[in-house]
Amino acid sequence: MNGILPGRQTYGQSDNSSIYNIGFGIQKQLWQRQGTIRLCANDLFHTLNLRSQILGVNGVEALIPTLTIRTS
Repeated sequence: MNGILPGRQTYGQSDNSSIYNIGFGIQKQLWQRQGTIRLCANDLFHTLNLRSQILGVNGVEALIPTLTIRTS
């Protein structure tokens, strides 16, 4: 079992909400340790989605990038 929880973060003009990720895995060894079966699941609650708000700064334009997070 694993997980991450980075809190709310602010970078320049971007205010990012907190995200979290919980994963779980099991493994079984077979045939006197000559084979292994592994099962792994990541982001069980589909919560690894970045939510960001651009903060207004007078006289400055902001570029909003697209972020895609893939888990395998």
